[in-house]
Parts: sequence; structure tokens; C-alpha cells
Amino acid sequence: MGDVLAESDNTGLSTGPHLHFGLKPVAKGEQSWIWFNVEQKNGYLGAIDPLPYFNGLYAYDAFTLRDILKQPISSAQKVLKLLQLFRGA
Repeated sequence: MGDVLAESDNTGLSTGPHLHFGLKPVAKGEQSWIWFNVEQKNGYLGAIDPLPYFNGLYAYDAFTLRDILKQPISSAQKVLKLLQLFRGA
């Protein structure tokens, strides 16, 4: 929860910090440095939709979740705060 997946930067001719993110299923080749794109002909050059792999929370939300759970308040109050977090209130 709250793991850093990547960092962004502004390099080359870009107009601001950004990140290119994608998922591709791969298979390991005979040598340790060779990987093969498993779904090359799926219409997206092997890329797959990353949405099913996300739980909908941002890293900030994960820290907020941890902070809520550590608060010296009743369980009922924690549940209410967590509901607000997940509903975006």
C-alpha cells in the first residue's frame, strides 16, 4: 500500500513533468536479458488495460488511510472517516 511505482521528470522536448505508463505481459527468454511480448498482436502492440490492477486509491489516500487507523478515536468514528475517504467526500 502506497508503494512508489515510478517517478516522472521533464526531459527532451516535453513541456512538463510526465510519465508514460503501460503494462505488457511478457515471457522470459533463454537469456536473462531477453523478454518476449506475449500479446503483440492484440491491437495495442501488446499493451493491456491497467485499470483492473488498481484499487482506486492514490498514494496520498493510502497515507490518509493509515493515519485514520492510527487515530485515538472509536471504531465507529474510524469507519465513518473511511467511508468519507472511499466516497470522495
